[in-house]
Formats: sequence, C-alpha cells, structure tokens
Amino acid sequence: MCEDSAGYSTVVGPRAQIEWLIEYWSGLATPRRFHIGRPQLVELREVDRDTSPRFQAPESPAIAVAHHHPGLGIPATSQLQAELMVGRDYPPMERFDYPYYLGGPQLLWEPGFEFQATHQGSVNNPDRPFDSVQLSELVGSAPTIPADRRAGGPRVAVLDTGVRGAACDMVDFINCASQAVITRPADDPHGHGSAVAQVITAVQGRAEIHPVRVLNEDNIGQSYEVLAGLMYALWSGRYDLINASLTTKRLGACATSLGRSIDHTVRYCSAMVNLPVLVAAAGNDGSGTLSGYPARVPEAVVALALDNTGGRAAYNSTPPPGAVTKEAYGGTDTSPLGSLTHSTGSSSSLWGTSFAAAVISGAYLPERSV
Repeated sequence: MCEDSAGYSTVVGPRAQIEWLIEYWSGLATPRRFHIGRPQLVELREVDRDTSPRFQAPESPAIAVAHHHPGLGIPATSQLQAELMVGRDYPPMERFDYPYYLGGPQLLWEPGFEFQATHQGSVNNPDRPFDSVQLSELVGSAPTIPADRRAGGPRVAVLDTGVRGAACDMVDFINCASQAVITRPADDPHGHGSAVAQVITAVQGRAEIHPVRVLNEDNIGQSYEVLAGLMYALWSGRYDLINASLTTKRLGACATSLGRSIDHTVRYCSAMVNLPVLVAAAGNDGSGTLSGYPARVPEAVVALALDNTGGRAAYNSTPPPGAVTKEAYGGTDTSPLGSLTHSTGSSSSLWGTSFAAAVISGAYLPERSV
C-alpha cells in the first residue's frame, strides 16, 4: 500500500493553464468533493529582475500547491487529472491560448512526497569535510568527458541544503509555497550541499557554484520545493549544469512511483529551451532498488559510485534501462570519504552517490570559462 501522508498535492504545467486553473477552481467538482484549497502559485518570476521575463511568459513552466487533508493525495489528484482531461463543465481557455496550446490541458497533478540527499553520514557537516588526500582520491576518479558533451559554461546550480561561503547569493525554495521564494546570502544549515560543492570545485577549479536550496536542515525536501528549484534551474538561463545529489524518499510499495512531475517538467522544458546538463545521483538503496527521481529522467546523467576496489559499490540503486551513466568514487561504510564529528563527540563516516555525482558534475564542466 502506498504511503499518502502529505497534506498537499502539486500541479505543474504551462503558466497560462495554471493561472486558468486557479481562476476557475471553484467551478471544478473535485475540489468541492475533497475540500481542497485553491492552489497557490509558486511565483518564480519574483526571484530576480533578470529572470522575471522568462517566468511571466504564458508558456513558461509553473507549479502550484493545493492543500488538503493527509491521505487524500492519490484519489484527489487522479480525479482532478481526469476532470481536467475530459470535463466540460468549466469555462473555456481562449483568453489563455498561446502558440504551444495543443487543444487541452497540459497539467500534471501529483500527491506530495519527499526527497532526501543521497549520502550516508551526519548532520552538521563542517564547511570542508574532506582533507587533501580524500579530495585527491575523488578527483582522480573523475571520468573523461568529450569536449562536445560538456556543459556550455562553468555555472553550477547545486540543488541541495545550501552552500556555505559561496560567492553568489542563494536562491532558497524551502517553504516557497507559503513564504515565497527567498534570495539570501549563501548559507547551509546542514552541510551536505557545502560538501558537494567542495568536491565539484576540487575537480574543476573554475566552477562557479550557485546554491539552490531545496533540502532543509534535516536533509529533507518537500516535492514542491525540489520541483520549484529544479524548474527555476532549468528555465532561468542562469546555469550551465545542475547537480542533484538527491532522490525521492522511499515510500514503501511506491518507492519510485512518485516523481512523474519531475519527468513532466524536464521534458516540457527540453522541448522549449536548451537544457543545462543534469547530473543526478543514482541513490544508495542497493541494486535491488530502482533509482528514484531525478535519476529516472531520460535527460539525466546518472552518477554511480565506485568503491575502493574500483568496482561499482554495492549500495548503488539501479538506474532505468537505457540511462546515461557515469562512474566516480563514492566511498563505502568501511572505506569512507571522511569522518564527521558530532557535537556529542561521536563520529560517523561519509560516503554515497552524492559525492560521485559531485565528481561527475565537475568532470562535465569546461576546462576554460566560456
């Protein structure tokens, strides 16, 4: 049985159609039946002045969040999807038409769910948890990427917990459905994102790290937070590569069934603009478990971790058939990348596909700034 405990669901699609949906919400039958609140648009056009025109265009991707009682996500979203596809009791969309409109709603509903970072270790990582020997081992495992396959520039969006000490401000998507998107000085209340950024920079010193915070201080992100962050990184034109050292959190029997909104968003954006390179960690749940999203997206480069023998680590989740995969060192519990000391004085090891993804992201960056 699938876990369906989130008290919200998301809808993604063209901005014009989501605006229509919000305006005519009261005319739909499903919201009345399930007592679903009017969706709240995550306003990406207000992030900054330079990217605003991209996100106010009617064809730009958008996301809205609708709140409801926990446990209603699966039945509510399935009925909303059906009503929007076949229903005829709501006003037409003429005044929201645009060149990409194909004659019917292009919206995808999905119950809320969670993401988590793809590493093993502790909270409160230090700013730079790897010493020179550990970094050298990581850098030495970087795959060779042909020049014509590399990213178009050095700008890296690190979708994570933030990055301490980054040169540019951080775009913060935590609680963006209720508190809007916030741009603030670079920070990282957890440390995972800072560790990932350190590895990327060690592999390619010219990397320009841009923190995009989608995971909280407990290393967890709600689906609307990750979706909004990824949508911004894909469409804004600000980034050449996206590092996603995270995956969908396992939900019992629905371990990989949630995340189609990620797939929908990436495919929609890829049909409109040239996408940044997307490097996604495979996950650490073992070969008997399929990778979650965004590693399941066909456009992603899936990062697999090598152990200290040079073979694939046993903890790698299994990417989908046909996925583009690259390998780099990720350590193991017996041969960790580093040791983290907690405030209590205890310590734990640090390893996982998060750091293999960081190595691969660095390898995909151009050797010279362009």
